[in-house]
Amino acid sequence: MSDMELKLGNLILNSFSEVERKSSAGGARANKISSLIIKSGKSISPYVDSKIETLSIKPKIKNLSKLKVKGFRGFNEPQEFDLSKKFTFIYGLNGTGKSSFCEALEHSLTGKINEASSKRFESSQYLNNISSPKTEVILTAEYDDGNLLPAIKDPLENEFLFVEKNRIEAFARVSSHAPQGQQQRLSALFGLEEFNNFSSGFNKTIEHKLPITPVKEKELKIKEREVEKSKLIVENKKAEIEGYGKRKESLLSKYPTQKLVSEVMELLTSDTDGLIFKKKDEIEKISKIIVKPVDKAQRFLDTLVSLNQKFLIFTNLTNEVKKYRDEINFVDLYSAIKKMSSIPTDCCPACDTPISQVTTNPFVKAESQLKILEDISAKQKSLAEKEKSISGALIRLSSELKSVDTSISLTTDNFNKEYESLKLGLEKNISEWAKWNSENKEAFEKITSYKKELKSLEADYRECSTITELYKAAYKEKNRAEKIISEFNTANKGLIAKVEEEKKEISHYLQYSGAYESFINKLKRYSESLPLRLAKSLDNQVVSIYNSINKHPYDHEVLGSVSLPTKPNDVIKIRYLDGTTEDALRVLSEGHLRCLGLSILLAKNIHDAHNVIIFDDVVNAIDDEHRSGVINELFSNSLLSEKQMILTTHGEDFIKRLENQLLSRGLNRKLTRYDFIRNHDSREVLIEPSLNRHYLIKAESNFKKGLIKDGLMECRRSLEELAPRLWKKMKTEGLDPALTVKLRAPSTSPDLYNLIDGLIGYIKEIEKKPGINNFSRHRQCLMKVKDVSKKNQVTWNLLNKGTHEEDRDEEFDENQAKELFELCLEFEGLIKNYSREEFKIDTVN
Repeated sequence: MSDMELKLGNLILNSFSEVERKSSAGGARANKISSLIIKSGKSISPYVDSKIETLSIKPKIKNLSKLKVKGFRGFNEPQEFDLSKKFTFIYGLNGTGKSSFCEALEHSLTGKINEASSKRFESSQYLNNISSPKTEVILTAEYDDGNLLPAIKDPLENEFLFVEKNRIEAFARVSSHAPQGQQQRLSALFGLEEFNNFSSGFNKTIEHKLPITPVKEKELKIKEREVEKSKLIVENKKAEIEGYGKRKESLLSKYPTQKLVSEVMELLTSDTDGLIFKKKDEIEKISKIIVKPVDKAQRFLDTLVSLNQKFLIFTNLTNEVKKYRDEINFVDLYSAIKKMSSIPTDCCPACDTPISQVTTNPFVKAESQLKILEDISAKQKSLAEKEKSISGALIRLSSELKSVDTSISLTTDNFNKEYESLKLGLEKNISEWAKWNSENKEAFEKITSYKKELKSLEADYRECSTITELYKAAYKEKNRAEKIISEFNTANKGLIAKVEEEKKEISHYLQYSGAYESFINKLKRYSESLPLRLAKSLDNQVVSIYNSINKHPYDHEVLGSVSLPTKPNDVIKIRYLDGTTEDALRVLSEGHLRCLGLSILLAKNIHDAHNVIIFDDVVNAIDDEHRSGVINELFSNSLLSEKQMILTTHGEDFIKRLENQLLSRGLNRKLTRYDFIRNHDSREVLIEPSLNRHYLIKAESNFKKGLIKDGLMECRRSLEELAPRLWKKMKTEGLDPALTVKLRAPSTSPDLYNLIDGLIGYIKEIEKKPGINNFSRHRQCLMKVKDVSKKNQVTWNLLNKGTHEEDRDEEFDENQAKELFELCLEFEGLIKNYSREEFKIDTVN
């Protein structure tokens, strides 16, 4: 890894619990890591694992010695467990504290508890007993360098001391058969789910979370844009000044004797002899000669004549309507008559005489006159409109006549009276004014010319002012812009330095951003490959263990090889002895998958050359069909049976069968037993040591107490357990012990002695073959058992038929019982001390 990746790793490691709690949701983990980089990214050193030791000199645990625990999980009061013997068996029902015991070992050996992490508990919250103020866990271990000291918490070294039920169940439970799902199975089996969840909980990038926005650089660029703008201003102002120069030349060309614009301004505006002053004086001298408004007067005259014609029409209409005006309002009369047309017409409206009796029908007469009235009412309305129009026109004309020196107020009442005199006055003025204008034409033209010249001089003066002001403004802007350009580096020295520092800062954070992306990609690849690396080189050992647990008799069920994944997207391939190759997860049942998971974990423990193996309630993960195979593998495979074994289980029969795999002689020197008892009064773990489940030890104990029958019952149980084991051993050695056994009745199992007879008879047969005599001592011992049993009928019946109460005529013989017990011990030794190296078949030519 690069230095930046190692620094990032160190940052994450130093705040691991805080980072691990964050997920990628909402960018939470990216935010956390970014804050760590900002806070400590510069001061942190690259990660260096000072704890790395050469494997050849790293001490390895030889065996565990003692566990002291107080205030931990279910343990409130102090408890001490002797783990120094080769075997430690712990039995207890669910909920009695077995998991607390195993978690104490896990915490002491690996520094973590997978169950706590998977449930997202803080370590202190998960580990502490709620009733105890202090937690204390001390595990003492003997290392292969001879040191006896507190166990070193080393998750890499000690992870696979444990074979846990939860891992095996998770391995069998993952539903996906896809390659990725198969890697998930291995991850679950190797306890990597938490690590995988952590590895997949990173956001893709943290770049947008880090302060990489170049604030100072943007500020400098704004100022640099000001410089560029200033350069543009300088160029524009130069062009403007050049343009003003051309305007200046054009202006000066009109005044050849002046060289400067200021001189032109002086020439134009001098108070005594300035050109503008002189021109205004000339205009003033002749301005008293005014042009008379002939055209305006003529227009008013035309308007007057037009109004006179309209007034004649108005007068005629007035006279026409006037004769009726005093008698009636024709409009109102017309409206009234129209309204009468809506009343009933069967009587005269004036006298109510029926229409049929009147001389003249008033309604018919009224209708004929109605049209005359309608015409008169229309004229009356038109008259009112014309009067209004003419009145308005007269008012306007009266106002306008004032502009031609005529003051009069015209109305409809005085128009006829004033018309002629007004008309004659306007005609006279027009004639006289036209003559005046003609006589003074030359003066009028001179005034016009002078005014035009004055306007040109004033324009030149304005041009002088404009050029002068524009020159000043352009030079001022140009000088200001040139100053900004020349003083930029000096004025922004501090900012430029900050920009350089900011670039280093951004480069620093971008390096972290790149390191983050490469780091999480490497972490992801490592996470994907880790289960494959852990499974490397386990194939052959997995096959051996799996077949021993399953004991399938047919080639299509016996594994010939297993290929565990070696790279991502590989699957678990199995090949049966019949040559068939399959995807293991496609063809194996859940029960067989659990056996495969257990086989992988056992193979991993063997591969890593551990001296200790710890089983956490594994029996609960294995079905009844395969538990015998597990027991047989643990005690017959020397790669496993030579290890120190610590085992917890809630299976009462399983723990009993385990204990009976061991020789009764010297058993207490090899085995420590603890029973975790259900506590009905509190949550405190109750422990009962030294509960013995070994048949022959229980038999010996009963004999010492004088309980002959109970002792013989335990001998019988021992023989029932040992005889089938002899049968299995002969099959293991390649023999074909097809026994001939008598049955008491159909569908019944053979009696114990019928089974013994079958074994004796088979061994006699194989002894006839040259060189096969390895089971002769077993046969002789079984024959002695039968002979001793037959000496007493009640003993024979008890051993052969099982344990039951019945009346009997004679008691058990104590001496005979002890003799039988000694034979059981001898037979046990022959079975349990048997090794494959003893079995040899001599070849006879």
